[in-house]
Amino acid sequence: MNKNVPKSPIPVTKTNKKLFNRGITTVLKAQFFSAFAVNVLFFAFMEIIHRENFGKEATYILQGTYVLFYIFLAPLVGHLADNLSKGYVLFIGNSIKIIGLALLFAGVNPFICYAIVGLGASVYSPAKFGILSELVSNKLLIKANGLIEAATIIAILLGSAIGGIVAEINVFYAITLAFASFLIALIFNLFIPKIPPKHQDKLNLGIILKKFTIVLRRLLTDKKARFAIFGTSLFWGAMIVLKLLINDWVREVLGEGIEKVSQLTLIVGIGIILGSVLAAITITQRNIQLSLWAGIGMSISIILFIIQDNLCFAYIPLLFIGIFGGIFLVPLNALLQERGNKFKNTGTAIAIQYLFEHCFIALVIIIFGALSAFTSIHITYLMTIFAGLFFILILTLFVYIHTQKLFIK
Repeated sequence: MNKNVPKSPIPVTKTNKKLFNRGITTVLKAQFFSAFAVNVLFFAFMEIIHRENFGKEATYILQGTYVLFYIFLAPLVGHLADNLSKGYVLFIGNSIKIIGLALLFAGVNPFICYAIVGLGASVYSPAKFGILSELVSNKLLIKANGLIEAATIIAILLGSAIGGIVAEINVFYAITLAFASFLIALIFNLFIPKIPPKHQDKLNLGIILKKFTIVLRRLLTDKKARFAIFGTSLFWGAMIVLKLLINDWVREVLGEGIEKVSQLTLIVGIGIILGSVLAAITITQRNIQLSLWAGIGMSISIILFIIQDNLCFAYIPLLFIGIFGGIFLVPLNALLQERGNKFKNTGTAIAIQYLFEHCFIALVIIIFGALSAFTSIHITYLMTIFAGLFFILILTLFVYIHTQKLFIK
C-alpha cells in the first residue's frame, strides 16, 4: 500500500450501508473523468487514421489494439485487484493510460499508444467494479453498478460529443483535453478509500495462474456466473462492432465525418444511461430474469435501425438499443460480482469476465473488419448480417437460461 496516499475519513473495515457514501462518490468522479478521456481520445485517434488514409480496416485494428492486454494479462490484473488495495490499482491503471497518451506527443505510432492506453484500462477495470462490493452491501450492489454505468455513459456521451467536434476542428486540442481529463481522474484516485485486501498472495506466476484457473473453473461451473459472463460478452461485442459499423455507415451512406459518428454514438449513450437508471431502480437479484427481455428488445431495436431510410427516424431505434442495453448489462455485472465475491476473488472474477468479453470482441472485430475491408458487401447488408447474428445469439442465450430455470426457485 502507498503510505503517501491520503486515507479516507469514512470507515473502511465494514461495508457501508449508504449508497452515496464518500467512497462511492469518489469512485464515480474518478471513473467519469477517466471514461471521458478514453472516449475523447478514441474519436481523436479515429480522426487521425482517417486523415492519414490508413484504410477501412484501420478503425477495426485500432479497436483491436485496445483489447489485447485484456486478453493476455487477465490472470495478472485479476491478481493485482485481489491482492492490492483496489484504490491503489485504479491509480496505477490511470497512470499507465497517461503514459500511453504522453507517448503520442512524442511521435509514437497511434496504434501503439492506444494499445498502452488499453493496458492501463485492463489494469483499471477489475478494480473499478471489484471495489463496489467493498463499499456497499450486496443489497445495494446493483444500484452501485447502475451508478458506475451511468457515470460511465454520461462520460461517453460528453466524450463522444465533445471529442467528435473538437477532433474535427483540431486533433491536438482533443488529445490535450483527454490528457487533462486523465490527470483529474488520477487526482480523484488518490482519495478513494484504501481498503486492505482480504489476502495478499505473492507475485508468483505459478500461484497466479493456479488461482486464476481455480476461479475460472468455479465461475464456469456456476450456472449464474456463466450466464453473466456470456451475456456481458455478447453485449460488449455487439456495442463495439455496432460503433464501428455506424462509423462506416456514416462515412459511406451519409458522406459525413467523425462529428456525425459522435452524434449517433451519443444517442445510444443516452439510451444506456436511461436503461442503467431503470435497472438500478427496478431490478434486484430476485427478479434479475427481467433483464433477459431487455436483451431481446435490444436485438429487435438493432433490426429496426437497419430498415430505416431516414436519419431522423433512425434516432429512435438507436435510443432503444441503448435503453435495452443498459437494462440488460447492469444486473449481469452485479450478478457476476456477487458470484465472484462468494469465492473471495472478486478482482479475478471480473478479470475473467473481461477476458471473455474481449476475446469475443476481438473475434467479431476480426470477422466484421475483414468483411468490411476485403469484400464488396455494402455496409447496409453488413449491418443486416450483424443484426441477424446478434438476434440469434441473444435468443439462444434467452432460451438456454429459461430451459435451465436458473432464476426460478
